[in-house]
Amino acid sequence: MQAANRVIINTVILYVKIFVCMFISLWTVSIVLNTLGASDYGLYNLIAGVIALLSFVSASLTVSTQRYLSVSVGKGDAREQNTIYNVSIAIHIVISILIVILFELFQPYLFDGFLNIEADRIDTAVLLYQLMILGVFFTIMSVPADSVLNAKENMLVFSVISIIESVLRLFLAILLRYSPYNLLVTYGAGMALITIVVAAIKYIYITFKYTEIKIAIIKNFDKLCFKDMLFFAGWNTFGAMAGVGRIQGMAIIFNTFLGTIINAAWGIAIQINGVMNYFSATIQKSINPQLMSSYGTGNIPRMVHLSYLLSKYSVLLIAMVSIPLIAEMPYVLRLWLTNVPDNTVMFVRLILVMSIINQCSAGLMSALQAQGNIKLYQLLVGTLVLVNLPIAYLVLHNGYAPYCAVLSAIVIDVIALFARLIIVKKQIPEFNTGKFVAGVLLPVLGILAIDGICIYFIKHLMPESIIRIGVISMSSVMVISLFTWYTLIDEREKQTFKGIVNKIRGWKR
Repeated sequence: MQAANRVIINTVILYVKIFVCMFISLWTVSIVLNTLGASDYGLYNLIAGVIALLSFVSASLTVSTQRYLSVSVGKGDAREQNTIYNVSIAIHIVISILIVILFELFQPYLFDGFLNIEADRIDTAVLLYQLMILGVFFTIMSVPADSVLNAKENMLVFSVISIIESVLRLFLAILLRYSPYNLLVTYGAGMALITIVVAAIKYIYITFKYTEIKIAIIKNFDKLCFKDMLFFAGWNTFGAMAGVGRIQGMAIIFNTFLGTIINAAWGIAIQINGVMNYFSATIQKSINPQLMSSYGTGNIPRMVHLSYLLSKYSVLLIAMVSIPLIAEMPYVLRLWLTNVPDNTVMFVRLILVMSIINQCSAGLMSALQAQGNIKLYQLLVGTLVLVNLPIAYLVLHNGYAPYCAVLSAIVIDVIALFARLIIVKKQIPEFNTGKFVAGVLLPVLGILAIDGICIYFIKHLMPESIIRIGVISMSSVMVISLFTWYTLIDEREKQTFKGIVNKIRGWKR
């Protein structure tokens, strides 16, 4: 019960962080855009976009390090935690240096005609590029600290530091108005400095809070642990590269056949999808440490149970927001963009459906990560995902509509879901495939179907307006919440939720 309480409390904390950081970020972007101007802000984002291509490395490394730390926390082995922490720092030093070298080697090619930058802005762009590389170095170096906070389930401090980072960026945006120096370089330097400060805060906090782990890389270095973690991170990186490769590869294929306008539609769809996935990722961040530490204690049945819960709630949380968007996407896009590129509505709708399907696998992926043997999983699923590229090419080559290429991706994601089920059953015998299908997939799909029917009737009863969007959104939350409570949550989970509510009421008094 205490572990369940912690999951719910951590989820609430993370959602508060999301909304606070989103509000501050939107405010910050507005100030920076007005201060730098469209040209310099576009230049900043152009270079940031080049560097962001390797952002998947940081995400896959975080999962890898957290897995080993969470399992070790579950075992209660302080010495092993210290070893893993120091080995992870050593790995990230090596990877950070390699990535910096890679970026430096690419610099001449990027600024010698590859990027479309005005000649009088090249020097500024190169300096900005160097500052961003510095930021990337410290971002990757902060991964071990992030992994410790996640493994220890210290989501309050994790969220507070994230909010501090957002406030610092807002403060930088405000100060930028009064800078007598090159505004773009000042902004780049400020962003790099914030990254360094945030990384330092994390390491300082961990050093004083968790006395069982100390930085002593040479003393605590373990060659076998280094090899295992690097191997695990390597396969995670392959999986992440497959996902990024599909998204970017589809963009190139669309561009080849249909030009740049279709890329605008695809880019908008990916941007909206990223925001939606952020919501479901929050529940994963709350449950994953418990799931992985359960494997560390040898409590496999609990780990399997948590994997069911993770898939169930990940789908419902993203669907609660995505289904109203799918229904009202034409109107939402007109409100947001005014001039909506062709194919945008269909792209967004289909990619949100893809996200809902992928979230069905959230618990399966986490269970495999906890178990540790991910080679077969990443190799099979990663290859399946990349198969989408030649299929998309053939679809467009034969004159089919662009959305047919995305439909093929949805079919592949359904196949990947069942491939994951087979792999999980093979590697974790305690996992009950029938129970997952009957207790998670079918009930969840039933709830989403009921939600879709309710929204369909509301759409045909009310004229298109912001009020209708509000009614549909509230109805979606209510329908999914009520049917989940009465059909999908068992008595133990209900008692946990009631206990949290009673605690909150007690705090108010």
